[in-house]
Amino acid sequence: MEQLNEEHRLRLRERDEQLRQMKAQIDELKRRAEPTAAGLRGEALERDIEELLRDHFPDDLIEPVKSGARGADILQKIRFPRDRECGAILWESKCPRSLVRARLVEGTDGSASKKASWPRVLSVSS
Repeated sequence: MEQLNEEHRLRLRERDEQLRQMKAQIDELKRRAEPTAAGLRGEALERDIEELLRDHFPDDLIEPVKSGARGADILQKIRFPRDRECGAILWESKCPRSLVRARLVEGTDGSASKKASWPRVLSVSS
């Protein structure tokens, strides 16, 4: 009887250890997935902004800034009249979980900011 109790106690410990390891793996997987989810939200927001800009400024050239470039997400080349380029605006988007707000910030020294006529980047938070 004492041997059965000892075996049962060891099996319970094994199960508890297995559960602890599984919980640690789940936490690690969640931690790894979070940046991916944030990146996907950011990409979706950038596509929405591009679409919105194209709808409101059909004569302008709206193009994404290559991934990884510092300073902005979208380059809007302003054309007036239709084909004459007269300036550019850089758009940068952010997706924090807090309050929705937009503010004008100074341009950065990144490669993307060199393409704009004015050293400004609009940072949109939502």
